Amino acid sequence: MDSFLRRLRPELSRTSVLTLAMTDLDDAALLAEQLRTMVSEHRFEHDGNEFSVTISQGLAECPVNDRTAEKLISAADRALYAAKAAGRNCVRTA
Repeated sequence: MDSFLRRLRPELSRTSVLTLAMTDLDDAALLAEQLRTMVSEHRFEHDGNEFSVTISQGLAECPVNDRTAEKLISAADRALYAAKAAGRNCVRTA
């Protein structure tokens, strides 16, 4: 997990986009839930302080939600806001 997060860290911000080729929405949701669980169960340490992190994820599928990047990201963004509205630390699909 540490090496996975270290590789992603330069790319991460408050919101990130990840594409999974040849993956349907159900399989992506399973993967997202596994990632969410791994992150929430991991204990991070910085300057001698241990802390935990949670993530909320919004998923959308192309071409179900649309073939244009803007509409696909918009659908995923709506799902992300639904995850946040549900109390955070969860996965929602468009």
